[in-house]
Amino acid sequence: MKKTALALLCSASMCVHSQTYTGNSFTGESDSSVRALIETGSQLELPAQYADSTPQTVITTIGHSNGDFFFLHDHSVNSFNGPELGFNINTTQFTRDAEYFLPETKGYTAVGFFLQPTLKYRIRLWEPFNIEAGAQILGIAGDDSRLHLKPVFRIEYQPLSWLRIIGGTIYGNLNHALYEPMYDFDRYFYNNQENGLQLLLDKEWTHMRIKSDTWLNWENFLEPGEAEQERFTVGSSNRIKFGSESKKTFQIPIDIIATPRGGQFTALKDTALETLFNVATGADWVISNHWRITALAFGYKNNSGTIYTPFKQGYGLYPILTFYNKNLALSGGYWYGNKYIGARGSHLFMSVSKYDPDFTQKDRNMLTGKCFYQHGILGLEAQAYHDLKENKTDFSFGIYLKFNREFSILEEKSSDW
Repeated sequence: MKKTALALLCSASMCVHSQTYTGNSFTGESDSSVRALIETGSQLELPAQYADSTPQTVITTIGHSNGDFFFLHDHSVNSFNGPELGFNINTTQFTRDAEYFLPETKGYTAVGFFLQPTLKYRIRLWEPFNIEAGAQILGIAGDDSRLHLKPVFRIEYQPLSWLRIIGGTIYGNLNHALYEPMYDFDRYFYNNQENGLQLLLDKEWTHMRIKSDTWLNWENFLEPGEAEQERFTVGSSNRIKFGSESKKTFQIPIDIIATPRGGQFTALKDTALETLFNVATGADWVISNHWRITALAFGYKNNSGTIYTPFKQGYGLYPILTFYNKNLALSGGYWYGNKYIGARGSHLFMSVSKYDPDFTQKDRNMLTGKCFYQHGILGLEAQAYHDLKENKTDFSFGIYLKFNREFSILEEKSSDW
């Protein structure tokens, strides 16, 4: 077994933030100034890199969607192969500028870094499982008064060759591979870590493969008598792929997210018990070696007894054309939304504003363009959103450098896995 293995550990701790709708406006809590940087139009930036090779008998996350940057995914999910005891070091330098001027949200600029050292112990008694512990440090340029530190701890267990169970710090965020109307790309920076429980499934037959990521992310714990609310997210991201065993060219995505908030022990007297649902499905077809067509339909529903959001339900349609090769992905899409709200999605696609509770726009018509590039430890991204009604274009770009490596401390005496 190799004495070193690449590990990408981006899903460590950052700033816990939950976004909910109170009255007529989204609100959220964060234990750092990162979210404040974003909300005030200040500055923040990104990480990047992933390993080209992956171990053989592992369950991976879903893969990338057309709305995120696969370069930023946490590929340490492919991590049962490696030394018995390994020291992982992951550092990412990021620079990102988001120029958002549409009324739905605000932009920001940020430069900073992640540094995540962890120890990983691989135990192979009956079925393979890992124990990993460490911390992640987040530093933001211009915010030198403090560093942001969070613990990282996860246990991974693989009872079957096609099933993996993760508890603790899960492989979350962009690893869920949700499309942008359901999961905001910017959450990678202000709400990176997810903690809870996760099931990863990867089952293949001759002409079909099912990959599934189902998780619980607990965002706010409530002690009896506290003037807060419980908040958590339950989601499931699924891809059903069809085709020959060597080349599955057609897939059906089925994504679901529920975001409850409440709590029977809260001291708040005037508060809402609320659950928002988002679903997405459609078709994704690879029509040649470098082209793919994606057609998506999104749904939103507020399933609460009392409705505090401006719209009870809505929907969106999102066709996308993508060109890709080994290092580059270019995509263009058209978004139509009608009363659509995504509790964890990007406000650029919504019919409500993140900051103005009185603003609504029932129908949204928007063109999107995205460019993602990676080479070695370098990653680049540029994204544009042109609102046809406002005749304005929001855009963002980022430059990322990422180094990840696992150093062997103790090699296993024998390997049966």
